Amino acid sequence: MPPSVKNWMRPVAIGVVVALCAMVFRAALTPLWGTRFVFTFSFPAVVIAAWYGRLPAGLVCTALLAIVGVYYLDPFGTLMLRGADDALALTLFVVFGVIIAAIVDRLHKEIQRSKDLILQVHAADMQRKAVLESIQDGFFALDQDGICTFSNAQAERMLGVLPGTLVGRNIWRTHPVLRGTALESAARRVTLPTASAAASPGSISPMNSATSRAS
Repeated sequence: MPPSVKNWMRPVAIGVVVALCAMVFRAALTPLWGTRFVFTFSFPAVVIAAWYGRLPAGLVCTALLAIVGVYYLDPFGTLMLRGADDALALTLFVVFGVIIAAIVDRLHKEIQRSKDLILQVHAADMQRKAVLESIQDGFFALDQDGICTFSNAQAERMLGVLPGTLVGRNIWRTHPVLRGTALESAARRVTLPTASAAASPGSISPMNSATSRAS
C-alpha cells in the first residue's frame, strides 16, 4: 500500500470512529430530546477528531455529523431540510466545524514545533557542555551576580569541591581566596549587565555568559 494512502487512512478512520461515537451518544438521547439539540455532541467530536487525526480527521467528522444532523432535524428520520432555519443551522455547523478543525490542527502543529525546539535547545546545550567538559583547563561560567552557572570537572578538582556542588553558588563567597586576584577583576569586568564575555587571566573573548578559567 502506498505511503500516501496509509497517511490518509489513519485520520479518516479516526474521523469516522469519533463521528460514530457522537452518533451513538446522540441516538441514546433521542427519546428525551427528539429533534432538539441536534449538534450537542458534534462540536466536541470535531475537536477530538482534529486533535488526534489532525485536519483531515476533523473534516471527515464534520461531514459525517452534518449528514447525521440532517437526519435528526425535523422531519425526523429523513435527509430533507424543511425550512431556512434548519438550513442555516446546518450551514453554521459545517462552517464552524471546519474552523474548529483548522484551529485545533494549527494548535497541534505549534505544540509539536515547541517540543521540537525544546529538544533542539536541549541537544545544543548538551553538546556545549560536552565541549566544555572536554577542555583540559579548569573552566567555570558566572552570571552578573557571581553565581556559578557551569563548571567542568577540572575546575571542580582545582577548587577542591565535589562534582556538581559549585553550580548555583557564589564563587567569591565560597572561595574568598580568589578575591583580589586578576581572575576576579577580569570576571567582574565582563559580568556587567551590558557585557557578556569569557574571561581568563590573560584574555577576554565574547560568549553567551560571563565565563572564567580557573587556573
